[in-house]
Amino acid sequence: NAPDGGKEMEAESAGEEDVEAVPSGTPAITAEEAQAAALKAHSGTIVQTELDEENGQLVYSVEFDGGIDVKVDAMTGDVLGTEIGQD
Repeated sequence: NAPDGGKEMEAESAGEEDVEAVPSGTPAITAEEAQAAALKAHSGTIVQTELDEENGQLVYSVEFDGGIDVKVDAMTGDVLGTEIGQD
């Protein structure tokens, strides 16, 4: 209930709605490079690319239409795997 906490959250999220879930660390590759790697593993239309942290590792999650999600290591550009899910 501390007023400081509320003010900090407002300052952090002001105009930056998508930023709060960004993991710490700097990826070695760009989102575009991750998409290119994902396209080598799976053909289709990319609908979204997100930078995530999974088990302490920075990973780009490249989502294709049809619910296909290709994971790309944000440090090496290696394709880590493909997940088929439903939203």
